[in-house]
Amino acid sequence: MLGYTDRRHQLGEHLKSYGSQVASNGMLAPTILIDGGVVGTWKRTLKARSISIRVKQFRQLTAAEKRGVFKAAERYGQFLGRESVVEFANG
Repeated sequence: MLGYTDRRHQLGEHLKSYGSQVASNGMLAPTILIDGGVVGTWKRTLKARSISIRVKQFRQLTAAEKRGVFKAAERYGQFLGRESVVEFANG
């Protein structure tokens, strides 16, 4: 995502939504990709014993896709030595 000035292929109809996720310094929000397309962004909040991950969905994710997000969040939490907690929001 970072190497492309035109992100239409990856973002499709969500190009405008994602544009609001780019910081003033040009840094992109952490992105969730499924089958090569962006389906949302995520933000973490570290707590003493856990990591809270808020997922902003660009479209409603299927149950299988959500399981994949939970699994990835669990691995990330294990890497950090914390329990992961995932919250989904529509974007």
